[in-house]
Parts: sequence; structure tokens; C-alpha cells
Amino acid sequence: MRAFILLVSIAGAALTFRLGIWQWSRAEQKWALDESVKLAQSLPPLNSAQLLVLDNVQASIHQRVEIEGRWLSQWTVLLDNRPQDSHAGFWVITPFEVSPQAVYLVQRGWIPRDPVQRERIAPFDTPMGWVKLSARISEGPSKMFELPMPFPAKAQVVDQKAPFTFIRQNIDRIAFAKETGLNFKGNLIELGDNSEGLVRDWPVVSVSAARNVGYAFQWFCLSLLIVFLYIWYQILKPLRHAKQSSTPS
Repeated sequence: MRAFILLVSIAGAALTFRLGIWQWSRAEQKWALDESVKLAQSLPPLNSAQLLVLDNVQASIHQRVEIEGRWLSQWTVLLDNRPQDSHAGFWVITPFEVSPQAVYLVQRGWIPRDPVQRERIAPFDTPMGWVKLSARISEGPSKMFELPMPFPAKAQVVDQKAPFTFIRQNIDRIAFAKETGLNFKGNLIELGDNSEGLVRDWPVVSVSAARNVGYAFQWFCLSLLIVFLYIWYQILKPLRHAKQSSTPS
């Protein structure tokens, strides 16, 4: 029985200690990621020429850009179910053409959704002609849950004659490139003050490891508790009891 208790105690202490190490490693990863985000944000913004020569735009995620081009407003998409300050609304996504061979999918801002009629879109402007854009490189819009297509094998085939869907749940850059024929190079998020009827109150990009540190501390404490309980009940307490029994009354 004592051998069994010893094995269980060793296994429990080792497992909880290993879980603590795992959570601590996750925290270290987040610290490193947070440092990389801060470094990218501190770099000077890329201009159009510097952005065009990047082989992998997404590798420079979070870095700012100051570029010139034109909006392709005919391909504007509204992403539904994107709340802002507890209000339902859309993210406005519009391609931005720097050159015919380089188009970027830009998350321009947020507009409220009509609570009664979903298709009644709040007005917003898209500047015409050649404009300047201040933005940062992003991973692209987050994906929301959506029901799968009834025929997934056929859904991958782009129907060029199908009407363009203005309001969508999600947008995939590669699939959208096939649909529009545009040569997308990456995703951007437009920066700056609210304008053109769009709200640009984007959340601050930061990575917190506080939760992982807390979990690691809990696992380490549990591991120490198992060791302490084993030593107390299996070593110290029996020795104390034996000492008291051997003492003449």
C-alpha cells in the first residue's frame, strides 16, 4: 500500500509540475509575441515602393504603411455580426489597388446595422481617384461561425455569372481573389480618425500572458502540495507516532 501511495504521489506531482512548465512556456511565447508586436509597431512606416517588394506581406504583420493607390469600391464587402460597443454592425472591406499587380484587402472601418432592416445600409463614402492610405498590416478579419454550404464540393467552384454578394459573414482573401480576379498581396487595417462615415476605434493590439502565469502558479502550488502531503502523512507523521509510542509513560 505504501508503494502504491508513493507511485501515485510521484505521478501526481510530476504531472502537475509538467502542466505548470507547459503554462509557463505558453506565457514565454506570448511575451515573445508581444515584443514582436511592439517592435513591428515601432518601425517606420513602409511606403508603396517598400511594400511592393515584400515577398510575404503577412510576415511584416502589425507594421504600419503609408501608401498611395485607389479604392476599388465596386468590390466593397460588408462583414455582418461585427459588434462595436455592444451595437450590431458591419466591417467595411474594400480592395485598395497600389498597382495592377498588387491589391490589398483593407478593413476600412465599422458602420452600425439597422435593427429592423438588415439591408438598409448606413451611408459611408469611398474617396475617388488616387489617394493616400495610412494603415497597418494585419492577419485579416476574424472569422465568425457560419453554416456550411449544402454541397461543399460544388461550393469551391466560382460561378462567374453569380451575383456579387455585398453582405457576407466572412471573407477569405484567396477565395475572393478567384472571385474578383484581383491580385491580392495581403490584408491591411486602415488607421486614423473616424471619417467617411466609418468608425475606426480598433482594439489595441497586445498579448497578455497573465492568465498563463496564473495557471502555472496554480499547477506548481498543487505539485508542491502533493509532495508536502506525502512527506507529512507518509514520513513525518508515522515517525512522530512511533516516537510517541516508544516513549515510556
